[in-house]
Amino acid sequence: MNIVAVIPARGGSERLPRKNLLEVFGKPMIVWGIEACQRTAAIDAVFVSTEDDEICQVAEDAGARIIPRPSELSASNVPKVEVLRHADGWLYETEHCHPHSIMGVQANSPEV
Repeated sequence: MNIVAVIPARGGSERLPRKNLLEVFGKPMIVWGIEACQRTAAIDAVFVSTEDDEICQVAEDAGARIIPRPSELSASNVPKVEVLRHADGWLYETEHCHPHSIMGVQANSPEV
């Protein structure tokens, strides 16, 4: 895998609870991000980094692979770069892969 997308998706959103699972035009918000990444020819694989079982299920049903996020990286004050660093280490240790690039994709951004 040369380029992977990693979508950080905590279950504990404080400003808008469960925002990644809220339906927008008929599907959970996170699914829009997953599908956008899947349609992008340059992206070899789509991963969701989360600690939340329901987000895991929705993401897997949409075709994403899961990176289990430890609780210490699931707080609201953890920078996204730390989540992406964890993802890189997890990919290397678990998937035996070191991608050329990791694209961090916000599932709850209108730009997706």
